[in-house]
Amino acid sequence: MRKWLPIALALATSACTNDSPLAIDSDLLLPGQRGQAALQLGPVAATLDSSAARTIPIAAGYVLAANLDEIESHALVRFDSLIALKNPITKAVLNVTVSRTANDINTTYALLQAHVVRAAWDPATVQWEDMASGQYDPQPLSTSLGSRGATLYSFTLDTSVVNAWRRKALPNYGLLLDVLPVGVGMEISKFTMQLEVSNTPASVNQTATHAAFVARRLPGAELLPGPVYVGHYVGKNEKYQASLFFDLDSIPKGATISRAVFRAQIDTTLSQFAHGPVNLELLLLTDQQPDPVKALADTLGPFRRFTVTAASRQVESVITDLVQYAINNSQFYGLAVRASGTLLDRSRIAFYSRETDLARAPRLLVHYTLPPAGR
Repeated sequence: MRKWLPIALALATSACTNDSPLAIDSDLLLPGQRGQAALQLGPVAATLDSSAARTIPIAAGYVLAANLDEIESHALVRFDSLIALKNPITKAVLNVTVSRTANDINTTYALLQAHVVRAAWDPATVQWEDMASGQYDPQPLSTSLGSRGATLYSFTLDTSVVNAWRRKALPNYGLLLDVLPVGVGMEISKFTMQLEVSNTPASVNQTATHAAFVARRLPGAELLPGPVYVGHYVGKNEKYQASLFFDLDSIPKGATISRAVFRAQIDTTLSQFAHGPVNLELLLLTDQQPDPVKALADTLGPFRRFTVTAASRQVESVITDLVQYAINNSQFYGLAVRASGTLLDRSRIAFYSRETDLARAPRLLVHYTLPPAGR
């Protein structure tokens, strides 16, 4: 049975001045970090709690549906006011207004799915565990496909279900919304249900009476410790070559790596590109030495190289095979990030640090599975 590691998230205030409820540049956020940014910007002081999930009521008007590398999140919505309708509903359309697509979208289209919820939930206390074990129909009641940047998703709902809610023949626990594929996140600003009712000439609009947000950590996802900084920069300047180092010890030997990604944000105000683009290398270390400059790098092992320019902001490298190679070969201890170049190269790359900007600091995220016990 899979174990979900939830994280706590919170909403920002509605006093934001741009088109995002979080009032931040999404290009400067790593997937899965929106909740943390919301905590930092929210009206109440809070800390990120990785051990217990918290629901997000839509007090500020927004919930998030996302299927990012680290986290899946789902919107719960309920329309209790349907019981006030006396006549049968002949058509029901759920409209979901999306304020703007989140960062790191890797597809042209996004699919929202609406599932019938089979268990009662309290918007103030609901957690993902309340939904995880057969508490909603795995087969969606309806789906809605939109292109990147779409601001409205519409679902045509089965009227037998909606009328059963209206008559109280079926408990009205509402709908759970999720989004596909991986890499897509959406900020949902409004839920409305447009109804055609028998013997009623005009359509009837219902707004959501309750909505909440639940999240779960994807299985086997581990944000590896680090990085250990040597100096303040990655790259060469007149004094030193600096590097970053990630310890791979926390990944068990024998693990199968399904995805490993290195991500970082460039601090362009501190970076210098005196001689044009800078090449960065990710390579494996064979010495248990936290200083990757002094450690012995196995030049025969696999490595990744990519180019960073003055226009670069977020850098990303998928290194699944690199990490798998390290796990399969016990002589490798960690992963270093360093710049290649000559001693005369004065260019340097500055990354944000975990101490000053956790959301934009370099990070290595690894998804892995372990073989069944007994093998």
